[in-house]
Amino acid sequence: MYKGLLGVIGAAAINFLSGCAVIDKDQKFVYPQIVENLEHRNKHFSLENTVREQGQLYVGASAVEITPNNQQYLAGFNANRKSDGVRDELFSKCVVLAYNNKTVAFVSLDLIGFMHENVDDVRYLVSKIKGNFVDKLIISSTHTHSAPDTIGMWGFGLPFLPLNSGIDKEYVSFLYDKIVESVFRAQKDLKPARMFYASKEISKEKKVSRNYHPEFSDLIDRQLSVLQFVGLDEKTISTLVNYGCHPEAFNQKNKKVTSDFVGVLNSELEKKFGGVSVFFNQSIGGLITTDIDDSKSGDLDYLASQCERIGKTIADETADCLVDKVECKNPKLNFYSAEFFVPVDNKFFRIGNFLGIVAKRDYGSFVKSEVDRIDVGDAQIITVPGEIFPDLGKKIKLMMAGKINFILGLANDELGYIMFPKYFDIKDFSYETTMSPGKNTGLIVEENAVKLLKEK
Repeated sequence: MYKGLLGVIGAAAINFLSGCAVIDKDQKFVYPQIVENLEHRNKHFSLENTVREQGQLYVGASAVEITPNNQQYLAGFNANRKSDGVRDELFSKCVVLAYNNKTVAFVSLDLIGFMHENVDDVRYLVSKIKGNFVDKLIISSTHTHSAPDTIGMWGFGLPFLPLNSGIDKEYVSFLYDKIVESVFRAQKDLKPARMFYASKEISKEKKVSRNYHPEFSDLIDRQLSVLQFVGLDEKTISTLVNYGCHPEAFNQKNKKVTSDFVGVLNSELEKKFGGVSVFFNQSIGGLITTDIDDSKSGDLDYLASQCERIGKTIADETADCLVDKVECKNPKLNFYSAEFFVPVDNKFFRIGNFLGIVAKRDYGSFVKSEVDRIDVGDAQIITVPGEIFPDLGKKIKLMMAGKINFILGLANDELGYIMFPKYFDIKDFSYETTMSPGKNTGLIVEENAVKLLKEK
């Protein structure tokens, strides 16, 4: 999301212009034809009943392209930024884990974010797969700032003032069906697997990530955490990477659709190991961005080179830590979920809802969201519904019980910034507080994460 005080200016301007802006209240989602026709879905998305061995981990992975084939409003930075081509493809990548009678699917989307209401839609659609056996579906966004606007905040308007939603409803229908397809393909590809894990800290000297606020340079989590799933034939099924950094090596001057450094990272790991590489962002609030030279921000060739460098560096660091990977001998699977309501004190969010700008969400006094806990053997995973600040993310990780712990950011929602209340009183974070539901959001997310961590 765009930085500085521009968010505050945009909020004030929307408040002033709310009486004359273009209003589009028709946000009703039309389900794709493939879902309306269940016979068609059963024919093309039908899973055969298979007998699985108890006490054995099964893993499947898929990559389904979600690149738009028409011009889109690009999410992130300025409003009214329309795409004029494609730099690299976007994907819905899915990893399905099944152990005994429990199955979890993790989806990573090359998008800025995906609302909780959208997630509920897709869960419904996945349930329409004939023979579907996914018990829990987690959908996270990489947060690339050069993909179609799926939130609505970057449509027609002035540079920092959206006057109408940027959402293309036909693209959303296409997107829903492609996510369903990715879950279906990963389930269909399930096979016995072994699980390995590794982690390391990517040093500051590697110049991968930094805090956008120089005076808060220590407010960052540089931990890289990795799960790798290998078939009994020793071939890699999937490499799951968890690291915190805004994918915004390309800035607002870029008008090409791109997954940013995430696409480079995944491509490099797939060359190194095979299988499907899947990236999940971590604690990026506060604001954690790419470590590049801002004085060259107008040079797109420079930005492209930095995108390549950062993606390849994270891939190299991933390969390096996997040299000492540890095998999980008992990959037992459990999961717990908590839905809750967050107070919406942010007038900007409420006005955006009134103007029909924000997607599929009624920002009334409260908004519903979700936190999940998934245990896979030695690994423990907590999902958070937005851009969590590193100090809050670290606090949650310290309470986790895994030999390796993961924070999956922007998972099952995009609430915006999730932080401790103290940051609402610090001038440097005026932008982040403008892009948060309210002062108590972080405490509510923390409370529900802690509640899940106490579950047995």
